[in-house]
Amino acid sequence: MDGLMLACCDGRPTQDLVAFQSSYGRYMVAEEDGAVNCNRVEVDDWETFQILYNSDGTIALRTHFGKYVGADATGAVNARHWLIGKNERFSLVDNKDSTFSLQSSHGTYLMAELDGRLNANHDKIGLGEKFVMKDLSSPDQRFPNDVNFTSLWGMHELLDKDIDAPEAWKKFTGEFSAGITVAVIDTGIDYTHEDLRDNIWVNPDEIPGNGIDDDGNGIVDDVHGADFANDDGDPMDDQKHGTHCAGTIAGVGNNGRGVSGVAWHGVRLMALKFLSASGGGKTADAVKAIDYAAAHGARVASNSWGGGGSNAALRVAIERAEAVGMLFVAAAGNSRSDNDEDPHYPSNYPTDNIIAVASSTSKGKLSSFSCYGATTVDLAAPGSSIYSTTPKNHYQFLSGTSMATPHVTGLAALVWMYRPALSMMQVKDIILSSVETSKALEGKVLTGGRINARKALEAASAMEPPYPPVHAPRAVAFEDTDSMVGLIGGTVTVTAATDESDVLYYRVYFVSRAGYQLDSLGSVNATGAKLLEVPISKPRAVPQFAVGLVAVSGNATGEMPAQIGGGCPNITVEDFIVPQSGPQAVSWGGDVDLRRGIVAGKLSVTRATDEESITQYNVYWSNGSDVRGPLVGSVPANGFALPKCTGRTCPLINTTLTKDGSIVYDRTSYRDMEMAIIEASGPALVEVTRFHTESYYDTLTIGAREISGSPGVPMNVEVPKGRLRITWSSDESITSSGWTFRLQQSGETAEFQVTPAVPLGRGLEIVPAYGNNESPKGIFVKVMDYDSTMPPSPGFAPSAVDFTDVNNASGIVQGVAEVVPAPGVEAADSVAYFQLDFADADGNAIVGLGVRADAKGNHSVLIPIAATPLPAGASQLIARAGNSFGLSTGRMSIDLVDLAGVPESTAMKVADAVERPEGVRLEEALKAAPKAKELPEPWLQRPVHAEERKVAWTATSPAALTADGAVESHVLCTVELPDVEAEAVVGQKSREALRDAIHAGLPFVGKDGVRVTKVLAKTPAAAEHGSPRSRRAAAATAEFRVEPSQGAPPHAVDRIEARLILLGMGGPSAKRFSEELVKRLRAVGVRLPAGARVHVGLPQQVLRRRPGRALTAAAAVVLGDESSAARNGPHDDEVPLLTAATAALVAALVSVLTVVLVRTLRNRRPLVEKKGLVALDGVRVQPDGTPRATSEAPRF
Repeated sequence: MDGLMLACCDGRPTQDLVAFQSSYGRYMVAEEDGAVNCNRVEVDDWETFQILYNSDGTIALRTHFGKYVGADATGAVNARHWLIGKNERFSLVDNKDSTFSLQSSHGTYLMAELDGRLNANHDKIGLGEKFVMKDLSSPDQRFPNDVNFTSLWGMHELLDKDIDAPEAWKKFTGEFSAGITVAVIDTGIDYTHEDLRDNIWVNPDEIPGNGIDDDGNGIVDDVHGADFANDDGDPMDDQKHGTHCAGTIAGVGNNGRGVSGVAWHGVRLMALKFLSASGGGKTADAVKAIDYAAAHGARVASNSWGGGGSNAALRVAIERAEAVGMLFVAAAGNSRSDNDEDPHYPSNYPTDNIIAVASSTSKGKLSSFSCYGATTVDLAAPGSSIYSTTPKNHYQFLSGTSMATPHVTGLAALVWMYRPALSMMQVKDIILSSVETSKALEGKVLTGGRINARKALEAASAMEPPYPPVHAPRAVAFEDTDSMVGLIGGTVTVTAATDESDVLYYRVYFVSRAGYQLDSLGSVNATGAKLLEVPISKPRAVPQFAVGLVAVSGNATGEMPAQIGGGCPNITVEDFIVPQSGPQAVSWGGDVDLRRGIVAGKLSVTRATDEESITQYNVYWSNGSDVRGPLVGSVPANGFALPKCTGRTCPLINTTLTKDGSIVYDRTSYRDMEMAIIEASGPALVEVTRFHTESYYDTLTIGAREISGSPGVPMNVEVPKGRLRITWSSDESITSSGWTFRLQQSGETAEFQVTPAVPLGRGLEIVPAYGNNESPKGIFVKVMDYDSTMPPSPGFAPSAVDFTDVNNASGIVQGVAEVVPAPGVEAADSVAYFQLDFADADGNAIVGLGVRADAKGNHSVLIPIAATPLPAGASQLIARAGNSFGLSTGRMSIDLVDLAGVPESTAMKVADAVERPEGVRLEEALKAAPKAKELPEPWLQRPVHAEERKVAWTATSPAALTADGAVESHVLCTVELPDVEAEAVVGQKSREALRDAIHAGLPFVGKDGVRVTKVLAKTPAAAEHGSPRSRRAAAATAEFRVEPSQGAPPHAVDRIEARLILLGMGGPSAKRFSEELVKRLRAVGVRLPAGARVHVGLPQQVLRRRPGRALTAAAAVVLGDESSAARNGPHDDEVPLLTAATAALVAALVSVLTVVLVRTLRNRRPLVEKKGLVALDGVRVQPDGTPRATSEAPRF
């Protein structure tokens, strides 16, 4: 027995039944006499082989007759031995083209000849050495006939480090189920792909291609989802990342082509694109995608993106999704880091609906690129070298936690279709509790294992679903009493169910236009009373896509489905809004009807500074009293808004209003960590005339256009009608000379034509309105009736006047003025002549000219002006119409320019106007900074750029833990002391001064709640060759951590974060804090320059996971050296595939403040409406800002 062993006893799986098909289409067969050939065209018992796994990593092939295939040193192949010896051992080689080769212990490969013979004579792999291995393992498995299924090791793999998909499919594939909608929030999906098109979601309320927003959700032709990156309804993938994820979730199975998804029957893939072709996106758009998914019925959302700091707006959006029961599957990231120590978002948010996913290899180990976390990453799934769909009917191998995430998403969909009555938390618990545990993943993820589809379905079979009431409330009624835009208030009245035997309470929800549950408004217990009230104690924001309310019945096990058509009563809600502003100005152009008692003319309305609360301006006849006459008509609002700047950098931006009404914004020699958001309206033209910033990291985003670096100027950006956001942000390293741009808005003035009518009042009153709700007060303008016995009406004032001085003597003007008459027959009948006069800056006529010329009907008139001295104060030339009854009060003017004051023109050299790319992509930025760390899937990474910093001091005591070993909720932040050496503030007294000053400036914090964790010395950054960069002086930066006091309210962390943001915005609070800190530091001997100001950085909130976020709190473990991970196996081509999303910044309203994207303290993160989550996108708090995807380019 020396050198021999029984294959059954090495602890490996005991069997896998396979058939080997040669490249010539024939199957390997073992004859009863031991001969082995490759000449059969069908598979029967003799063509099946049992794979047994030897302890040395080789395999043995056992025939139907119990003997083993062997290859001797001469190359002969037979099956005559009952035991496994040297000749019976083979290495299985994956050729990465869906074929395998068998290498003998002598180094040669089994080869099938064209005539069917089999030998092992060659030591290289050619066509004859390649076999397709078909798995025939077990009657307890079901295999689809897709041609590339053998490439899907994550579904089924010989070493069994897969998810046991065929075992699950034997039980259920989703066929004959009611189906489920799954949102893929990513780069879009190629919804025409041969292996996806049958599983693509179709919006039932949208008519394809008609250019109309049929379902009224604000998006035109959103048939298969929506594209928030480009603001349209076509989510076609122009990258590949989203399509690849979609194939793993729900590639159509058993169709004889391509691949199979985990849930290949019954899934409807909703394509929600917020990442662009480059893999980048905005948090605001991510929020919109999440809200869209929830509002249109998605039960599961797949999110293969991340990497930015914590953002309140994004967190709130995910919490909204949690409230409606949507499972949020999120990639853990590709930074190789511990998410327990260095949080990764959105996967680290403590909401109960998140499943955070790490990546595993075909050997069952954590992928080398994958983030991990014993308490913050839930489980692992196959993510290395995953084969799936890509656009244009292609397929490709990609690696990343992006690829692991859709495995979990697909499993969640499969479980939910199998047991549709289960709750969201039940589905999550099933997935987490049914993992295949392993030593390799222990301490790396919360569950210590990899998902297992077979076990999940078995667990789902045993799970008791909720039993909600069957008796619904009979009616629901509500009338909004709050006058603000987007807010409702009042009391909801619910008519109780006739039979309340199974009803414990009633709850009221917002409901979407598509008919699905959104946010809850509140609940009321069933008391037996017929009418019950649910008061809205304070105004509630109306969620995006919400159109009404629905009331449902609930009990201890669950609630009825809160859907339109689900048997529960619902109503449409009209937002009661009273305009918050009115028109800036109104003017009457004058009566242009010469009949006595009849008036007609033009009304000019200068729109309100912000028309958010206005839908139209109603025009009434009026006597100027409180009583209005009949309605004449209305002027529709166009969403106009004058520019408004928010953010700490706004006071540093020079703003100039020009004569033509445009505004010039200039920021010269900007500083670190600047943030400003200018909100206005389009249509508009933005002309950039000067621009020099640090490429990629310091950006100006104009609508959807992002500018960085040194692009060609002048550059014009045309902005369409609608809301416009211009976001400026810089990071904390290299600065430059800045930028200048001019904003020219259109549409501020509207005209309303009053047709000939008998005036029913002394004038007109213009009243702003929102729908049927009008402002109590409008603007009155007097209307005077003109006829042919009076001077010309102001309505007949010249439409234009032009004059150029030709006399070069100082103070003397001379030339010919051209006067263009007002159009119309009435003007020609009323006007006899035109007169020119000098006027001051206010348009008041100055005696001293008075030249006239007879009118010529509708033709222009030329009026010579002899050499005339300019009278004192004259700055304009005005033209007025006149007749025998006198001069009109209407006028047209032109500024006077004395020729003697105009310098000779000089030749100007204009820069090349051809636009060059604004900035560089992150990949290019990494090449330009060789010290930067480049990893796979940048969209799931935390960008790290070379920075000249060194640690001067660091704390050694551990962070505070809760009783169960979890880190307490806290806020991380920094404070920078310019022109101070770090060594001056590392002493204990200096750190205590820092601590005390920070404590004094924050709510809900005791002295023990502030802890200085690190002091960094920042040295001047070298200027980049060839660019006008400025040097920064040395500075000391202190990193600190803040925890709320015991007993503080639940919102304390939000309040602390909001306060720190305020201290970083440069206002009075920041000034007082700076003065207090400088005073305390000087008191302990720290030398600070005169006028020293400290700078508070952007805070980052780190929340403890709430109960239910994970199954259990794992005990603290010491993580081993990452380098100990095993080498990549044949499926582990972990190349830097750019595919997740670099998230940028989003600003959102937290309490009363605008929350800006938070960046982690250790690593430099680019800002983006900026590169990442929000730029207020804020995911607003009512959402509204930047991320990227997880397998190919920086994403979040």
